[in-house]
Amino acid sequence: MSGIRFSNAPLGRRGAFLLASAALAMLIAGMSAAGILGAREGGGQDSGVVAARTPPANPAALTLREAWDATAEHIRGWGPTWKIAALASSDVYDRPDSTSGSDGRRVTWQAEVVDTPSGAVRWVRLTGGELVDAVAPGLTTLAGSAAGLERPAVDSPELLARALAARPSLGPGTDKAIGFHFSYGADPVAGRPAIAVLGATRGTPARVVLDPERGEVLRAEALQASGGPLLVSADRGRTWTAAGLEGLVRAVTADRAGGSEAPLYAAAWSGDALGLWRSADGGRSWARVAVLPASAGPAAHAAAAGVLDGQESVVVATNGGLWAYRVGSRRLEQIPAPGLVLDLAVDGDGRWHAAAMQPGDPASARAYTRDPDPGKGWVRAGDAPASALTSGPEVLPYDRATVRMAVASDGALVRTAAGGIEVSTTGGASWDGVAAGAFDLIVASPDGATLYAVRYPAVVMRSLDGGRSWEEVATVPGTRDAGLFAPTATVVLAARGGSFGWQPF
Repeated sequence: MSGIRFSNAPLGRRGAFLLASAALAMLIAGMSAAGILGAREGGGQDSGVVAARTPPANPAALTLREAWDATAEHIRGWGPTWKIAALASSDVYDRPDSTSGSDGRRVTWQAEVVDTPSGAVRWVRLTGGELVDAVAPGLTTLAGSAAGLERPAVDSPELLARALAARPSLGPGTDKAIGFHFSYGADPVAGRPAIAVLGATRGTPARVVLDPERGEVLRAEALQASGGPLLVSADRGRTWTAAGLEGLVRAVTADRAGGSEAPLYAAAWSGDALGLWRSADGGRSWARVAVLPASAGPAAHAAAAGVLDGQESVVVATNGGLWAYRVGSRRLEQIPAPGLVLDLAVDGDGRWHAAAMQPGDPASARAYTRDPDPGKGWVRAGDAPASALTSGPEVLPYDRATVRMAVASDGALVRTAAGGIEVSTTGGASWDGVAAGAFDLIVASPDGATLYAVRYPAVVMRSLDGGRSWEEVATVPGTRDAGLFAPTATVVLAARGGSFGWQPF
C-alpha cells in the first residue's frame, strides 16, 4: 500500500509505465495528505505492520462518508490525536466491473492518517468497513502540515451525480482503476481540501474536482500526454536528422520480412487521438493511416507488423486491447488478446509473441505465442514471469522489472543492469560487465548486428560488436528520458520522453 497523493505534476515515461497500464492507477494515487509527505524518516518507534487481517468474504460497499466513519472508528483506538488526512477508494480486495462506483459506493477504501502532535503517518485499508491493513511507513509529514481533514458534508453518491451533470462525458475507468472512484484530500490548486470523482473520458483518465462542503464543481481535468519530435538515423546511428512526426511516440515497428526497405509504422498520441502513422522513406516523413478509437487510450505499449489471419497487419497493443490495421484493406479492427498486452513481436518464422498480464494483476504477466494463420488463438508459453520480449534476431520473453534485454547477431544476450551493460554468451548462466553507467533501455536491430542503448540523461549509445564495446552517437535534446526503436537493420529512431499532465475537459 502506498501513500495517497493528489498530484498535478506531470509524469515521465518511466513513471507512466503500465501507463503500462497505470494511467488510472495514478488517479487512485489521488490526493495528498494535507500537504506533501516529507522524505525524512519518522523514527523506528512507528514503523512496520500495525495490522494485517483477512478481508471479509462478502464485503459491503460503502459511501465516502460511511468509509470516513468506519476509518475514524478504527483509528480511535490509537488515541484522540490520530486524524484522517486523506481517503480514497481502491480496487484492492474487490472484483470491480464497469458498474462499480456508479452508485457512489466502493468496497475498499484506503486512508492516510496522521498523529497531529508528532506528524507520524500510517496507511490504512478497509474492505467492507473492516480494517484489513495498517502500515506505519516510518515517515513524518513536513513541519506544520500534520492536520486532519473534516468529515465531508456531501457524500459520494451526490458528488457523483453532480460530476456527471457537469461533465456528461465522464465515464467509468476501465484499466487499473475500474469504474468510478472517489478521493478526498488536500488540493494544491485550490489550496484547500477537495474531493475528486475519478473515471475516464474518451479513453483517457479524468477527474471532476468538487468542494467537500457545498458540492460545487471546482474544475474538470483529463490526463493528457505530450511528447516531442523524433530523431531518425538511416545509417545505423552515424548521422541523425529530425523526423517529420511529433507527439508521444511509444511504439515503432516494421515487418522484418520486408528487410531494410520495409515501411515503418509508429503509434503516436497527437494530443487528441492515438494514431497509426506510416513512413515509406525510412522515417523522414510520415502520413497517418488510422486513428484508434478513444477506448484504446492515449498510449501504445507496443506494436508489431507481419502476416496475421492471412493478411499483412500492423498490431498495436493499448490499454483498450489489441488493434490490427489490415494493410491491404486499410481497415482497423480489434482482435482477441491474451490479456493486457505489454509487449509484442513477430519472429523470423512469422510467429507472433506477446507478453501480457491480466488486468489489475502485474504479477500475472506471462509469455504467449500465436500462429499467423486464420482462426488461431494465443497460447500460453510457460509459467515464468514475462513482462517483455527481446529485440534482435530471436524473440525471448523475460521480466523487465529490473533489466532490459536484447539479442545480438551471434546469439549473445545483452542487458542493462544496475551498474551498466552486461553480456552473456552462456544463455544467461553468467554475465560480464562491459560498460558502466546508468542505462535504462537497450534495443537491437532485427538482425542483431547493431545494438543501441540509452544512458542517462538521454544519451544514445551504439555497439557494432555484439555489445562488447559502446560509443556515444547522439543526445536527445530537451529530455532526460528517451525512447529508442530499431525497426530495420539500418534505421534507428530516438524519441523524446513524453509526459502526462492534467488538462481541462
